[in-house]
Amino acid sequence: VESPVQKDQNPNLIFIFVMFVIFGSANAIFGKLSAIPMYNYPNFFNIWICILFVVLCYTYIIPAVYLFNSIPREQFKLSKRPFAVMGILDCLGGLMTSFSAVYLPGPLLVLLRQAAIPVSMCFSVLFLKAKYCWWHYLGA
Repeated sequence: VESPVQKDQNPNLIFIFVMFVIFGSANAIFGKLSAIPMYNYPNFFNIWICILFVVLCYTYIIPAVYLFNSIPREQFKLSKRPFAVMGILDCLGGLMTSFSAVYLPGPLLVLLRQAAIPVSMCFSVLFLKAKYCWWHYLGA
């Protein structure tokens, strides 16, 4: 039996999924298109993308905290160290992706991004001794 809450969320989840696909595809296409004229300036291009990323992220985080109270105050008391480590690793991934966007063809960029999940799974098996089922490997 499906609860009323799940019925109301299904159209929203489908809409959000479609928007992720559209914006993810647009991000890959426009990232490559913007890298073509910046071929001689990959460092500037990378730093500019990082600055825009930070500014754009805070344009929705700050209103979510102070205007809509959608992030509880208890979450601000958590340790920031794990999030800093994840942010640094994500930053390094962004650096490598934007450097490669200047030199690699578009289809190879898509494959490079898609390789993140299997590589992460391999590292988690090696270092964290994680165990996966066959359908996890198939899905990766």
